[in-house]
Amino acid sequence: MSLTENDIDYIATVRNVKQFFKEFQQLRVVSGLSAKIRLRNDGYLEEPNFRSFHLNSQIRHGK
Repeated sequence: MSLTENDIDYIATVRNVKQFFKEFQQLRVVSGLSAKIRLRNDGYLEEPNFRSFHLNSQIRHGK
């Protein structure tokens, strides 16, 4: 079975989606957020605080 222009490679799509969410979770942890997505009281997603991560890394590396 060959794929035509309009066919979807579902296996590759699922793999790509899984990889995206794996990287997304890693980014959340690096940015100081929990791995689980949480909503704020106003309905928006919580925002990462990269500044605190940057400051913590400077302290750990003695800068």
